[in-house]
Amino acid sequence: MTSNCEQPKTVDSDSADDIYDFKKYNRFILVKGGNAFASGAKISDFGQLPKEGDVYNHVFSFGEISEWELIKVSDELDNVYFYNIAYWLLGFGDDDPNHGDKSVIVLTDKETNDIKYLGLIDSEITKIDDSMLLLSDKGEQFIVEIPFHTFKTVNKKFNYNIKSFLTSNSITADNFKEPILETVTIRFNEKTGR
Repeated sequence: MTSNCEQPKTVDSDSADDIYDFKKYNRFILVKGGNAFASGAKISDFGQLPKEGDVYNHVFSFGEISEWELIKVSDELDNVYFYNIAYWLLGFGDDDPNHGDKSVIVLTDKETNDIKYLGLIDSEITKIDDSMLLLSDKGEQFIVEIPFHTFKTVNKKFNYNIKSFLTSNSITADNFKEPILETVTIRFNEKTGR
């Protein structure tokens, strides 16, 4: 699929929390990696980045869907961490032996289990480094600049949608309803005042 997007325009707010209330959604990360890829270890490394402040334990659940590893993210983790973890799983290129090849976020409605948002982390799509294309079930598209958690809408639509991604990867919405998951608690250092 090719991109046909002009420069994005800025949304009135730069917070995802003004676009959707993340507490209404189950949040998942789909990641593909090589045989040596260990996503739990990668998330644990991310959790140790801040050195000062309080320590929190967050529950993550791990399973598989099609050719993807499925990670259900802790309900307590905010969106800034959610996006950054999905990006962190891609590692730092060939010098990083523990990295995923592709990372996608999926948000499902907690009441209906319908997929409401899907995010493709790929700067080749958006033409912006460290970014994600976020698609809604209503056809809305946003670019998320991940480290800063800023949102931009697009003037022309990218040639992507939730249904085509799911179909091309042999994934259905039912895969997210009752996935078989192993639960793991991962310790996070978090700066005081977050």
